Amino acid sequence: MINDSNVPPLSLSNERLAHIVKQLSRDFHQVLDEKLQPFEVNRGFWPYLRELWNEEGLSQRELSDRVGFSGPTTNAFIGRMKSADLIELIPIKKGKPRSLVYLTKRGRELRKELEPIAENVNALAVKDMTKEEIELFKNFLLRAHQNLSSN
Repeated sequence: MINDSNVPPLSLSNERLAHIVKQLSRDFHQVLDEKLQPFEVNRGFWPYLRELWNEEGLSQRELSDRVGFSGPTTNAFIGRMKSADLIELIPIKKGKPRSLVYLTKRGRELRKELEPIAENVNALAVKDMTKEEIELFKNFLLRAHQNLSSN
C-alpha cells in the first residue's frame, strides 16, 4: 500500500492548459462526489437539480437544452432521478406520453443542504486567492470558454 503522505503532489506546472483544466474539473468532481455521497445524490444529477431548483415544469427537451446534454443522456438521468425520488413526471395532458419534470418534496428540500456544499467546494478551490485573483481567474476561464465555443 502506498502511503499518501509520501506521494509527491501532482505537478501540472509544465502541462498544457487543456490538461490543467481537465485535471481541475476532475478535482472538482471528485470533491463534490465525496460531499454528495451521504445524500445519495449522484454528481450527474447536479446540473438537472440546479435547473429545476430555478424552474420546475420543464419538458425533458427544455431541460436537456438548458443543461447542455443530449436527449438520450437526459432520459437516462431522468429515470435515475425518478428512482432516487428527486423528480416526478407529470403528463401535460392525461393519456398523452409527453410529460413535464417537477421536483419531489425530497428534491426541493435537498436544495438547502446541497447548495451550501457546492459553494463550499468552490470556496475550497480558491481558498488562498484574493477576491481580485478569483475575479481574474473567472474572467480568464470565461474568455477561454467563449473563444473555444465560438470557433
